[in-house]
Amino acid sequence: LVPENAIPEFDADMVESLDGYLEEWRLEQLRNGAEPTDDELQLFRAVWPEWAVSNFDDAYAIPSYCGWRFRHSDGRSWILLMFVRGYSFSGLEYEYHGLFSTKEDVLGYVRKLGTVYEEITPVDPLLIQRAKASSAARRPSS
Repeated sequence: LVPENAIPEFDADMVESLDGYLEEWRLEQLRNGAEPTDDELQLFRAVWPEWAVSNFDDAYAIPSYCGWRFRHSDGRSWILLMFVRGYSFSGLEYEYHGLFSTKEDVLGYVRKLGTVYEEITPVDPLLIQRAKASSAARRPSS
C-alpha cells in the first residue's frame, strides 16, 4: 500500500514518470530544471504511484504499509499493521499502526490515511489534455 504522503510534490529526477503523457521537448525542459505548470504538477502526482511501484524496489523511495496475520492455536487471528521504510542491508524502520481483525478493517484504516495502490484509478484524460495545453506555451521556438 502506497501512502499518499509518500508521493513527492515534484521531482525532476523522476520526470520519466511523465513519459507518454507530455511531449519529449517538455520532458527535457523539466529534467533541466524548468518549473512545471500547475496541471503538470497534478499530472505528476496522479501518475507517480503506479510508476513508482513499477520502477522502484527502494523502501525509502516508496515506504509502505505491511500487514502480518497471526493465528492463535484456539482459532483467533489478527493482522499486525506496520509502516515500513529502509533497506534490508542497512536496517528497516517500523512504525506500529495497530492490530486489526480483518483485511477489510486494515484497508479501511489505510484508506483514511491516503491512496491505496490497488485502488489507483486511470489518469483522467482531461488532466492529460490540460497538462499538454499548459506545456504548449513553453515550447521553444524553432
